[in-house]
Amino acid sequence: MTALPATLDKLASRTTDEVWLRILSKVANEPMAEGVRFPASPAPEWQAAFVGSSGVSALHEAFKFYQLVKAQALRLGRPLDHTSRVLDFGCGWGRFIRFFMKCIAAANLFGVDVDPDMIGFCKISGLPAQFATVPPFGPTALEAKSLDLIYAYSVFSHLSEQAHLTWLQEFCRVLRPGGLLVITT
Repeated sequence: MTALPATLDKLASRTTDEVWLRILSKVANEPMAEGVRFPASPAPEWQAAFVGSSGVSALHEAFKFYQLVKAQALRLGRPLDHTSRVLDFGCGWGRFIRFFMKCIAAANLFGVDVDPDMIGFCKISGLPAQFATVPPFGPTALEAKSLDLIYAYSVFSHLSEQAHLTWLQEFCRVLRPGGLLVITT
């Protein structure tokens, strides 16, 4: 686990989401902003190979999804805060975690992917979350009924029907009653 350094945590807590986007856009090419070192970003070619875009463009797409998820959680009476436990399913190089780290404590932010290279990058990049490689048909090592939110951005469009069903069962196992599941295809 990598905890947010105190200065990064303070910066995150005192900024709006829009300012956070501007800061993350700045650190996409340079790891320092506001006197704080941010988690490393992978090479633009690597980003694009996994998500079709890189740098600021990839971050702006991720930001829109982050805002949508936060708004829906609030609308449904489940606002996200530091105590919320969140899973990024198919986390790739961690572009969504970069936004969620603003409002979710490092100990409560999880990222899983089937690609060990992606998980390896996330671990060495300094992203403040718990990362693990998962087998294609699960399960995760997460405790039953331990998560408030699971999101999977454009992951299920790459899975077989059997994988869909298996992962949905796993999500039911690890989500708390009333937990939220957000999947895009």
